[in-house]
Amino acid sequence: MRLPRAAGLTSCLDTIMPIDRCLRLAACAALMSAPIAAQAIVPLDAKSTFVHVASESPPGAVPLALTPLGLQAGDCVRLRLVGDFDQGPSADTVGDMWGVFSANATLLAGSQLHRVPGAIDAGAELVTPATFFGGQPTDVPEDFGIVSAAEGYEEVTVEVPAGAQFLFVAPADSYYSDNSDPDGDFGVEITHVGCWKDLGLGLAGVNGVPQLAGTGTLLAGDALTLALSDARPLASAVLILGLSAANLPFKGGTLVPAPQVLIAGLPTDGAGALVLPGTWPAGLPSGFTLWLQMWIADAAGPHGFSASNGLSASTP
Repeated sequence: MRLPRAAGLTSCLDTIMPIDRCLRLAACAALMSAPIAAQAIVPLDAKSTFVHVASESPPGAVPLALTPLGLQAGDCVRLRLVGDFDQGPSADTVGDMWGVFSANATLLAGSQLHRVPGAIDAGAELVTPATFFGGQPTDVPEDFGIVSAAEGYEEVTVEVPAGAQFLFVAPADSYYSDNSDPDGDFGVEITHVGCWKDLGLGLAGVNGVPQLAGTGTLLAGDALTLALSDARPLASAVLILGLSAANLPFKGGTLVPAPQVLIAGLPTDGAGALVLPGTWPAGLPSGFTLWLQMWIADAAGPHGFSASNGLSASTP
């Protein structure tokens, strides 16, 4: 597999260099003082909400301004549960919550269905339950889940949408007046983290287009994982990393990164999957972006190769 030449190409061919070292090599041209992630813990009123209510008048959720938190459109933010609250009939063990971004701080009366007139869609779709009294609808299309015991997650990472200036966060419930927080610990931790973005441009093989995904905060020293799926089983793969995007025609597909570091000889398993754990290197400037893509030996590809989608990873 002969790649277009790039300045400073570092080959890990046949040595299977640890991904941590290859990440450092790919980033060495951009080393500066490590950024400090913006983080805040915001207490929440267990009785407050931004959704429609019926037969009660709980306080409105407080709009959280994004700018003082160091956040702007395009940034990724991790929202994580802090503490818990008492839902009334249960103990002080509940932590479910949801949120919505808004262009402004306006919150209308609880009698309104769309209480956040500046709401902007973000995150995975969430359907909020009907009110406890009267079974009135509360769902709006722009809100998203942050914590759900039923779904088994205690945090979410979401990209701040264009135009967003505020974030409303509220406990998840259908009746708020009997909520309490006996130990006063309920809140949300807000952390500016790095962004993983799927760039598409994969090339289909025997199992369709292989999928490359990344997880991790992209903060210095934090764990990260690259996971490949839907590739040819028991095949040899190459991870290509670059400091810029190339998007060059290659082997019937598109080579997304400008190739500067290669990790070759990576084996897929019997299901066509591959998992690479690592650690995000220290010393990278804010806004530093790394481009990644996997190419896999695959006779079903147009020239004997398939390729994953391109992926970018940007520091906060």
